[in-house]
Amino acid sequence: MISGSTGPEGSSVPPESPGLASTATLEALELPSFLRVLATYCVTDLGRREVLGSSPSGDPREPEVRRRRFREARRLMRPSIVPSFQDPVGPLLETLRPSSPHPPTGREILALASLLEASRTAVRRIRELDPPAESLLERVDPLTDLGPLIDKIRSSLDRRGEIREDATPELSELRSRIRRQRDRLYDRLRDLKREHGDVLSEDTIPVRDGRLVLVLEAGAKGRIPGLVHGKSSSGRSFYFEPMPVVEANNELQEASSAAEEEKRRILRELIGDLGDRRGEIEAHGELLAELDLLQASHRFAEETDARLADASEERELELVDARHPLLDPSLADRRERALGAAGHREPVVPLSLSLEPKRRVLVITGPNAGGKTVALKTAGLLALIHACGFPVPAAAGTRIPPLSVVVGTVGDEQDLLAERSTFSGRLLRLHEAWRAAAPRSLILLDELGSGTDPEEGAALAGALLEGLLERGGLVVITTHLTPVAAEAMDSPGAFCAAMEFDQETGEPLFRLRPGAPGGSEALALARRLGLDPSLVKAAEGRL
Repeated sequence: MISGSTGPEGSSVPPESPGLASTATLEALELPSFLRVLATYCVTDLGRREVLGSSPSGDPREPEVRRRRFREARRLMRPSIVPSFQDPVGPLLETLRPSSPHPPTGREILALASLLEASRTAVRRIRELDPPAESLLERVDPLTDLGPLIDKIRSSLDRRGEIREDATPELSELRSRIRRQRDRLYDRLRDLKREHGDVLSEDTIPVRDGRLVLVLEAGAKGRIPGLVHGKSSSGRSFYFEPMPVVEANNELQEASSAAEEEKRRILRELIGDLGDRRGEIEAHGELLAELDLLQASHRFAEETDARLADASEERELELVDARHPLLDPSLADRRERALGAAGHREPVVPLSLSLEPKRRVLVITGPNAGGKTVALKTAGLLALIHACGFPVPAAAGTRIPPLSVVVGTVGDEQDLLAERSTFSGRLLRLHEAWRAAAPRSLILLDELGSGTDPEEGAALAGALLEGLLERGGLVVITTHLTPVAAEAMDSPGAFCAAMEFDQETGEPLFRLRPGAPGGSEALALARRLGLDPSLVKAAEGRL
């Protein structure tokens, strides 16, 4: 279905009721930014709209249909499923609506014919696949074959979108009549030029208001009977229609007027035919949009070594060498095109992470700027991408369970316009997470317990961790608070992991290592970022 809100390549407004996740979660986990990058692989505006309008579904059947079609579409990828179109297709479909202020022009009708031809070719290729592509066949079976309409358009319009001279027998006969009449007129006017060459100022036979005339010298006016059709730009001659050709010019104009009316009738008929079949034409447009989305998904997968994640049992999530698409260096140029900034261009350290029923709550600790938040966001974003039916940038063996809800809180929730502090904003998002927590939920909480007094923050975080464990869903938490990590180590069903760093240099290694909690390494980071050495030394003394 063609849906979604778009702006410049690159703009996407997440839906207000996405089902699996709130708008705040989608933005926190950066799904809209990912969709804008994915949309750069599309070759039509319809496909871009389809990608940007995608949202993760809590019904596992919906993304599974897209995943089946993704697998089947692989056999259509050479050379492509959907061709590029010179002009946007969406506005063409809008011209067919009764509310459109302007009906389609001949050139726009030609473009619609190209759309229908592309859809017809795709349908034919799908039906010829052996073994059959059952899901894609199910998608195209309801479509009407609009071949006769395409043939009518092609036989009525030339390459410029003008009505062909042989579009109908009537028009063909009128064009032949016009040519014969014009030839006779030229012959008669040439004879008159020879007879009256002394008063005719030019050898040409110009056309004035659709009538063939001669050019008469100003001083000769009245010497030859006929009609004057105006002066030349110099004022020294007249456009003159001799009386012997007036009747023949009348007949030429009548035939020309009849031909123009026949052209208008043919165009009106084409527009009427398109309007009558508008619903069927839009259905073919929707097919191309979906096929463009599938084609874009395949090209994304090829460029990033992405794949469809395997389905897993409930409360089992396994990421193998996963990469966040907004950090993947292979997408840098596309990020610059879609988001205005290329971002990371260096190789990234992939993330491997495993959650299961006996270890379903993960608390990540480690140094500042060491990758805790990236790990959390990678897990959340890939779960959302999977729930949209798209391939995920991760290695084989990656498994993602069916989810009923995803809640992600990342960064500062402060809102000055709403008079909301950082901590009160976080509390509101924690309330959302608490209400949503259930056996099929994925809860992602960044910097849990921060933003307030450490002791009170740790107490609140510990109580929340205990409650989430009881509710049975999957949870990933990042924190600097040692009591929260200790709570995880002492709670059945929870475990800790730390982001590694080089013990000698203090440099982060961006690898997630299950086991004992890691330190924040705040002073090491301050030293690396160039904070005044005297301040760092004083802080170390206090520590």
